[in-house]
Amino acid sequence: MKNIHKKEAELIRQLLKAELPAILKKYNLNFELGNAVYDGSSVKFNGFRLSTADAKTPAMKELDRENEFRKQINSATILRTGVNYKDGNKTYHLVGYKPRARKKPYIIECLESGDHYVVTEKYAEEMFGGPNPDFDKSKLDYQPKVVG
Repeated sequence: MKNIHKKEAELIRQLLKAELPAILKKYNLNFELGNAVYDGSSVKFNGFRLSTADAKTPAMKELDRENEFRKQINSATILRTGVNYKDGNKTYHLVGYKPRARKKPYIIECLESGDHYVVTEKYAEEMFGGPNPDFDKSKLDYQPKVVG
């Protein structure tokens, strides 16, 4: 290779994805590649990350933080991880949370295809919501009015 442009950067990405997993598996490691930036003579992959094979992704860590926050504010619903949601012939799994996303912060994965989708809080609660065992009605800031 004399020059590195888009085609060569894509080839290098394919080479890394083909060769690195076998090497890293010996050491119980995984890797992720971000976007490629190339300038004709070099290529840099932003977001290159090595992690242990059983490590949680940053989005999954954020989901754990979100559930802890829900418990702290005495939310009646928490989002259950490790639960599968069946919709027709597809099965979905909650895999992460993006705190900076306002409309669709939750990430779900289709187990059959491996595709990731982003969904609203309402949809995530419908699919994966469960009662908060620490919920205490007496700690609510407001008391519902009884009409009648």
